[in-house]
Amino acid sequence: MQIKKLLKIENIIEGRAIPCDMLDDSLNAHYSKSRGEEIKILDMHLPHLVRSYSNKIENNSREKSWLQEGYDDGYKAGLRAAAEMIRKGFHLAE
Repeated sequence: MQIKKLLKIENIIEGRAIPCDMLDDSLNAHYSKSRGEEIKILDMHLPHLVRSYSNKIENNSREKSWLQEGYDDGYKAGLRAAAEMIRKGFHLAE
């Protein structure tokens, strides 16, 4: 079932108003690899939205890990260079 239909059902069952930003095209679209096109989030079916969200979390986690590794490698290289300069008798302020 599409997200926009689920929002309408929730509105009826729970008596909660549909948020105004859910009624127009202000939400981001999702690129569907299988369709090769962008899909409006409200037109997505719930299982597809959940999978997409899960994949996005996984990808963000991998990106953060990769960035952290790069930062750690750069930090360690900087420490090694500073230690080498000190070992050779150079001062860091130079």
